[in-house]
Amino acid sequence: MRSPNVIHQLEHNFNLHACQLAGLTRGMYVYRTDAITFVDSGLSCDTFNIIHITDGVSLSRRELENVLDHFHTNQREYCIWINEINLTSRVERMLQELSLSRQNEETGMRLDLRHYKESRNSGRDTVRIVDSRELLITYATVIAANWTPPDSNILKYFEKTASHYLDSRNPILLFLNYRDDIPASTLEFFPTDQETAGIYGFSTLEAHRGTGSGSALLEAALDYAQTAGYRYVLLQATEAAIGIYKRYGFREITRYFEYA
Repeated sequence: MRSPNVIHQLEHNFNLHACQLAGLTRGMYVYRTDAITFVDSGLSCDTFNIIHITDGVSLSRRELENVLDHFHTNQREYCIWINEINLTSRVERMLQELSLSRQNEETGMRLDLRHYKESRNSGRDTVRIVDSRELLITYATVIAANWTPPDSNILKYFEKTASHYLDSRNPILLFLNYRDDIPASTLEFFPTDQETAGIYGFSTLEAHRGTGSGSALLEAALDYAQTAGYRYVLLQATEAAIGIYKRYGFREITRYFEYA
């Protein structure tokens, strides 16, 4: 049986990841109630304009409509994320009536680092932690290149949030891996607290998939987490990637659904 505390751990990290930097950045807006959170990045980009339904029982249609009206009025793209527990039949019907359809499904997973053995991957010497504006731009460029054409909103977002990512007091880490001296893979390590961290933005450019670049980057992040004293690592996985994460010891916790 899945523990409500474990699901809350996933929910809390996901919500904080969506909101934290936006709440610190001029031109971005965060709205939060017990039932719903939304982030308006100021960009028309559903990667960063996130609506997170946190309580399907107390969510009212009026509240959801008001949130959607905000994005429609400002002509911004957005996406809605909700886990399977909050996606009650009432909420699902509400989403359908508002012409929102399911676009994606991912599995929330957790790794207990006590069951993870540090890797011996020789590719780790090509992994860099982003610690300069130049590397941050490179990191953003790799992520943007996962769209065709590259999504310029990704670059704008990292330009807006650069000072926060590069603040030495900030525990968020951006990992960048190179393949043959070419930046190939990205990963964001986002702590909730000193015990728990989530992985986001984990991607490898198509030309470098199957080369081990992504695996080396993931292992570098997990090794860092273990060495730094974290106990749990969280992530959301596509169906195709679940088996890969299970080999590292991740376990399935809950499902997440994306609506747009």
